[in-house]
Amino acid sequence: MGKNLEIKIGIDNIEHKIKLAESVGAQMKEVLHQKDVYYRNDKGLLKLRIENDDNQLILYNRNEDGSERWSDYKIVYMGSNAEDFLDTVFEREKVVEKTRILYMYKDTRIHFDKVVGLGDFLELEAVCKDSEKEAKAQFDFLIEKLNLNVNEQILMSYSQMV
Repeated sequence: MGKNLEIKIGIDNIEHKIKLAESVGAQMKEVLHQKDVYYRNDKGLLKLRIENDDNQLILYNRNEDGSERWSDYKIVYMGSNAEDFLDTVFEREKVVEKTRILYMYKDTRIHFDKVVGLGDFLELEAVCKDSEKEAKAQFDFLIEKLNLNVNEQILMSYSQMV
């Protein structure tokens, strides 16, 4: 099971935030076209992420009430017919489509998201590879350098926002 620390903030100027990320050494990895299909589930948030040609089933639990959003997650990689199959097993709740520009700073993913019907967002996902302390240090560094106001964070998933 993986673990990460997350934040999501609405932004007005993606290009400006990208320049700030690049100024601290973050590197652009790829542009992803994502379709997230959310399914009804009592054991956490369950979504199928269709990303370019990949299909991942992701189950995660996250505290949406605290000031820090630590998540525990599991990922299963699936074949190309995953959406059709899962639609026969689970009740579909929502679909979110977005274009994500992925940057990396050490073990932290920086997402610049253009979400259909919602607007532009910046997400940080500091992955716990060695320790929570190291993930938190990278997270706090990027919060400061990207000039993010944690009081403006959005404490819900895109599926709850649509």
